[in-house]
Amino acid sequence: MEPQALIKKTAKKLPVNFIYKGDLFTRVFEKDDWYIYKRNYAGMEYYEVFMRKIIRCVDFNTKIPTGEYRELYPKDEHFGRWAWCCKTFEKALAYTNGGLDNDKNILPV
Repeated sequence: MEPQALIKKTAKKLPVNFIYKGDLFTRVFEKDDWYIYKRNYAGMEYYEVFMRKIIRCVDFNTKIPTGEYRELYPKDEHFGRWAWCCKTFEKALAYTNGGLDNDKNILPV
């Protein structure tokens, strides 16, 4: 098995459901290297769609890699690059169906 495939297979997966800053996140779609999470924010629902990213885990105190890997949920600065926020599931799904131009991070026309 290729090193990248092994890393992808053994990386700790994102949870299906979690709460962050009081908001409920629920995974509603997974395909290849794409996730869509429904976010319930102040009574409103919207969708966060993003490409799967895997990072190397580092010991918090020593800053030395632990040898483990995990999937990364996008942070604020990632939106507009490899993650997007959409009002509807259909709009979020459009990002996964056509994919993105990886060099420009834009939807295909």
